[in-house]
Amino acid sequence: MKELVERSQEATNQRLGDMKELVERNQEATSQLVERNQEATNQRLGDMKELVERNQEATSQLVERNQEATSQLVERNQEATNQRLGRLEYEIKEMQNQTTSRLDKINARLDLLFAKKMD
Repeated sequence: MKELVERSQEATNQRLGDMKELVERNQEATSQLVERNQEATNQRLGDMKELVERNQEATSQLVERNQEATSQLVERNQEATNQRLGRLEYEIKEMQNQTTSRLDKINARLDLLFAKKMD
């Protein structure tokens, strides 16, 4: 019986030793995984920071180019509007001149008719 207890104790001690070794290896592996995970996370954060900075720079450049293009479009539109207004003013003056000329001719005819009636 004593021998059975001793063998059982030895087996238990052996299992405890094996489990202790497994726990230590597991802790070491976990520590290594945590460390590698932290390094990978830091790398990803660095990459993301760089991407954000590049994105901000690209966005700033796009905004600047967009503002410049918008200014150019506004300027060209204003020039085109001014040209169109100039043409319209000219056309209106021409129409006024033609209307005045026609009215003068009509008035001259009316004067002749009136003069004939008076005779």
